[in-house]
Amino acid sequence: MTDIYEEAKSKALKYLAFKARTYKEVEQKLKEKGYGEITIEDVMAFLEEYKYVNDAQYALSFIKYAVNNKNHGKKRISYDLQNRGVSSRIIANAFLEFEENTSHDYQENIAFLIEKKLKGEADIDLKQKKRLFDYLARRGFSYDDINSAMKKIIP
Repeated sequence: MTDIYEEAKSKALKYLAFKARTYKEVEQKLKEKGYGEITIEDVMAFLEEYKYVNDAQYALSFIKYAVNNKNHGKKRISYDLQNRGVSSRIIANAFLEFEENTSHDYQENIAFLIEKKLKGEADIDLKQKKRLFDYLARRGFSYDDINSAMKKIIP
């Protein structure tokens, strides 16, 4: 292989050393650095062969982190992953795997966020309910999940 290939591979590995990245993110970084298409393809093939880049594994770990640490809903997580270049099929499979291997209930996340926002105040007016609903929707939760959780918590 050429010196340019080795240089591009080194740049990609350094980029991946900081944190896991998607195929698209690494490919984009190499394009920004000015490498040619053939060099990028060769580097990406190397990275995939040695599992340095694995979108399915990335999506699963991203979902675990976003659900457990960020309290995000499915819609927000899917949107974030798609923006990182992960395909819809990989995202759907990662969600299936996550839900099969954990007994996570999104209602718990919603209830936690509602309690956090209300700070113990249970009596809120319609405007505050709408504001709370919109906040939860921006976090990526579905209408049905939000509605169900709010009915349980807010009289």
